Amino acid sequence: DVRRRKSRQSSSADYPKHASSIIPCGESPHGEVIRSIHPLLSGPPRPANKCVVTRTEMKPDATAPANDARADAIRAEGIRLQYESMPNAYFASGVLATVVAAIYLQSMPPAICITWVVAVYLHVIARRQLRQRFLRAAPPTRDMARWGNYATLGTLASGVLWGVGAVIGFVYTQGIMEFLIVPLIILCSVAAAFASISYLPVYYAFFIPSTFPGIVMFLMQSDQLRFLTGIAYLCYVLMVTRFAHVLHQSFVTSTRLRFENADLVEALRIEKAAAEEANLAKSRFLASASHDLRQPM
Repeated sequence: DVRRRKSRQSSSADYPKHASSIIPCGESPHGEVIRSIHPLLSGPPRPANKCVVTRTEMKPDATAPANDARADAIRAEGIRLQYESMPNAYFASGVLATVVAAIYLQSMPPAICITWVVAVYLHVIARRQLRQRFLRAAPPTRDMARWGNYATLGTLASGVLWGVGAVIGFVYTQGIMEFLIVPLIILCSVAAAFASISYLPVYYAFFIPSTFPGIVMFLMQSDQLRFLTGIAYLCYVLMVTRFAHVLHQSFVTSTRLRFENADLVEALRIEKAAAEEANLAKSRFLASASHDLRQPM
């Protein structure tokens, strides 16, 4: 009896009280054998596919700050190009204003014509002073947004002046001059706007106020010829705007690729310097080790 009790105690001690401690996730063949041999010890069957799922926290995207910095650099490059091309813009504005004023003097009061052309000249001088201040300041990327606002305001003033010029030209000129001066201003505004595609706020600040007043004056006329002329110029302006967006995207893509290539070149230079330093350290170590091995104990 003593031997039988000891054998029962040893056999019961070999198995746990609950099968959940030995049965893995799901149904295993080992667990089925245990339940078939010890139905009382195995307990109720565990449902299949009840695995414990551990939560993994989402890490923040490390590339977001890099993308923001790259976008700021591209915007700063566009603003810098605006200031570089500014002399061509205000020089062409002054020359064209002189030509248009010479034509306006034949059909409008001299006071109005002189006031308009003097305003254009003063604006040219102000934009030149703004560019000189920009070159002296040489602002970093973080300050480019402020200088971009200055360029946008200056270009907006230029667009308003040329829009007013188109309106007074439409009012005081008649016949063939009416169909010559206003379209000339619109076409020159389109040509000047293409110099601003690197920074779209400057483009819109000049393009919209310089072209739409003349188009609206054509659309407000009752005769069919002037109305259809306004429709044609409106369609032309919308197509030009779409094309300007395509050119702006091309500028952004090319500038991003240029910055990425520059970063790759810099990374390769750093890796090359590190490899050369490692080779130099290895050579020094081998020279020192060979010198020590040649010395007697």
